[in-house]
Amino acid sequence: MLEPDPYRNFKFRLFLDERCVAAFSAVDAPPEQQLLTLERGVTFDHEFEGWVRESVRNGVTFGVRDFSLVVYSENGERLTSYRVHRSYAAAWLALPYMDSDKIAVRALKLICDGWDQESAERDGSDRPREDHE
Repeated sequence: MLEPDPYRNFKFRLFLDERCVAAFSAVDAPPEQQLLTLERGVTFDHEFEGWVRESVRNGVTFGVRDFSLVVYSENGERLTSYRVHRSYAAAWLALPYMDSDKIAVRALKLICDGWDQESAERDGSDRPREDHE
């Protein structure tokens, strides 16, 4: 039996290498800036958490990542997605839940080389998976 998607109640989901690594309720992306602030979220991905912590500590020298930020409706329907280029974490405010793999994320600030909307006409082969590992 498949477990329900733990990110299903979040409007913004962050994908890395086609796997959802975190989800958020709000995103602030000021025009003409290279900063994304993702707020009120959760992650179950400890590899992603490790990258974020090291990235905050060491900045761009630790390594940059490309992400897909996928936007969903309240009904869970995929609305659009954005490719976030060459990003690293600048700030991270999170707290693990007791007796759980879940990590509550108050805010994650990503500095990036920009973002652009991904094509709406995509076949299923390159669409980020919506399952959780």
